[in-house]
Amino acid sequence: MRSRPRPLILALIGVSTMLAAGARAQLAPSAVRLSTSPVRIESLGLTLFLPDGAGAQTVTQGQAGSVATQIVFPDASGFTAIHSKLSRDESLTLTQVTDELVEKMLTAAGKINAEGKLIKGTSRANIISRDANLDINGFPADRFYVEFPQVRKENPEVRGYTVFKTAPARFVIFELFTDLLKLDLARVNYETMISSAEFTDGQDIDIKRGSMIRAGVGALASLSAADYRDVMTASGQRWERLYSPARSGDDLEAKEHGYRRLRTWVGRRGELDPSRKESTWSDADREQGFLLRIDALLLQDDIRVDSQATYFLSIDRNRESWTVRMSLREGDNPPNRWEETGARDESSMVVRVEQNSSHPRVIKPLTQTEGYVSVLESYMMGPLLVKAGVPADFAFYAYESQGEKVSLRTDSASRPNGADGPYKIVTRPREDGPSQTSYYRPDGSLIRIERPDGRVWEPIDFQRLVALWRAKGLPLE
Repeated sequence: MRSRPRPLILALIGVSTMLAAGARAQLAPSAVRLSTSPVRIESLGLTLFLPDGAGAQTVTQGQAGSVATQIVFPDASGFTAIHSKLSRDESLTLTQVTDELVEKMLTAAGKINAEGKLIKGTSRANIISRDANLDINGFPADRFYVEFPQVRKENPEVRGYTVFKTAPARFVIFELFTDLLKLDLARVNYETMISSAEFTDGQDIDIKRGSMIRAGVGALASLSAADYRDVMTASGQRWERLYSPARSGDDLEAKEHGYRRLRTWVGRRGELDPSRKESTWSDADREQGFLLRIDALLLQDDIRVDSQATYFLSIDRNRESWTVRMSLREGDNPPNRWEETGARDESSMVVRVEQNSSHPRVIKPLTQTEGYVSVLESYMMGPLLVKAGVPADFAFYAYESQGEKVSLRTDSASRPNGADGPYKIVTRPREDGPSQTSYYRPDGSLIRIERPDGRVWEPIDFQRLVALWRAKGLPLE
C-alpha cells in the first residue's frame, strides 16, 4: 500500500537569467552539451544550465518532506538532487558540512556502537575521491564521491556530493545518484552542469522574500472581519469542472478529469463534522468562524479518487481546524483510504495522518510567526487578494498536505487589462514548485484556473456538468 496519496492527486485537490559569458567559457571542450536556456531555483538563489535534454522536477525527500530539485540526465546515467542546508551557526564552515556528509555516508554502511558512532574499519563504503578546495564561478566548493557495495549485486552504487557555501550559515548541496558502471557518463553530466552554477547572494534572497511576506501580511491585515464575511458569503456554492480543452473548443471533445463542489459560509467549528448533533457540541465547537467544504471526484487513468475536505478558521484568524478524507481506488483493487485531521491554536499546530488500518502518524509542523495563513485562507487566497485590491507580489507560509509541513507560497497579483479588467494571480503553492494561473472578476468570482499540466478548473452549471458527464459515460455518483 502507498504511504501517502500521490502528489498529483493532492495537488489537483485542492524565468530565466542568462549567465555571464565568462562562466560558460569555463566549460571544458569535452563537456556535454548544455541547454541554451537556464533553470532558475529562486529559493536557492541558483541559476544553472542543464545537460541538453535533461528533465527537472520538484520532489520531496524523507519523512520531513524536505524539498529538492531533481535533475534526470538524458542518457539514463543517473540523476542529481539539489537542496539547501541552513544552520543557526554562522561560523559553520564548508569543510565541516562536507565532513559531516562523509561521516554520514560511511556510518550508513557500517556497524554502529552504543553511542551511535561508526565502529572504525567496519564501513563497507569507500570514498573514491575528494576535492576540498574547488572554486566554481567565484564560490568555494567541496566535492567527494563515495561507493556503496549493494547486497546481492556486483555493481556498487555511487553517490557524489558537491557542497557550496553561498552565505554565512547557508549551503547548497548537489547530490549525484548513479552506479559504478555508469559513473564516467554521470560524472561528466554532473560536473559540467555544476560548472555553470551561479548564485545570488543569500541576503538578497532574504530581502526579497521578506518584502513579499510583509506585502502579504499587509494585504490581509487591510481586510476586516466584515470583509472576510463578505468574501465567504459571496463565494457561496459553486461547481467546478477539471478538463483538458479540445483543440476544436468543443466541450464534447474535451477530456474530463474530475469535478468538485465548493461551499463557503460563516458558521461554527462544530459544523466540521455534520454527523454530530449540535446538542453534543463542546464550547470549542460553538466558536464562530469561517468554513469551507470541498467535495471532489477525480479520474486519472484507471484511478478514481473521492474526497471530502472541510476547513474552519476562527473570526480572529488565530485558530483553525480541518479534516480531509480520501478514498483512492485503482481498477478492481480495494480502496486505499487516507485521512488527515489538523488543528492550530496560535502558533501551535498538530496534524494526524492515518491510512487504512495503519497506526496514525502525528506531525507537529513548525509555524511561522509572520506571514502564516490558515489552510482555508490558502484555498481562498484569490478572492481575498481581489478584495484587498492591491496588485503586487506576495508571499505567505501555509501548511500543505503533500509535503506534510509549512511551506512558503507566493502569489503575484496583477490587472493586465487595466483597472476595469479581471485579476490575474500566478500562484506557486511551494516556492520551487510549478505555478498555476487564476483569473478572477473584480467581484472576486472565479473565471478559471490554468494548471501547469494544461488542465483547467472552470466554474460550470451543475445541470450542464451532469449532462456533459452523462454524454461521455462518466461516473456521477
